[in-house]
Amino acid sequence: MAFMRFEAITAKIPRIKLMRRIIEIAVLEEVQVAQRELGQFFMTWDGKPDVNVKVETIGDRIVGAAYLAGDEGILDIVKWVVYGTSRHDITPRGEGYPLRFPETFTPRTQPGVIQSVPGGKDWGGEWTVAYQVDHPGNEPRDTFRVIADNRRKFFRLKMVRAVARGLARAVRSGVKR
Repeated sequence: MAFMRFEAITAKIPRIKLMRRIIEIAVLEEVQVAQRELGQFFMTWDGKPDVNVKVETIGDRIVGAAYLAGDEGILDIVKWVVYGTSRHDITPRGEGYPLRFPETFTPRTQPGVIQSVPGGKDWGGEWTVAYQVDHPGNEPRDTFRVIADNRRKFFRLKMVRAVARGLARAVRSGVKR
């Protein structure tokens, strides 16, 4: 004879697929905002990666992502800019040929800032010639973290609203038979 009985109370949500679709749309909208912000980061770059978006269901989770696509060279440059580089030597590729580059260089991106600005090498200015350069390294821009931090509270609010809207619509639509 049972002394106590415990039974979970579970919600019966009619048309749960309708609710999930509304949440998927909200996730897609938020990922598209991240896509636009990444586009601002690469706006003044000469070569830039493509910023693509994807929303998929993995198990019972709805996952959205903005991801970069491009050739290996441009993706390496993105890594160096976003995550930074340590101090390193730069040497010529061929023997007997010095490095030759403009003296003036203005970075197009800044740490903690999403928007890129005009900059780069001043091709019309003075030039430097050297057989080795002790590069000081690049300070990380932390672009992905900055975008995620900026969007976090908006994303949470959007998901709460999407769940409420989806639940209301699923209940109003009735039970699918």
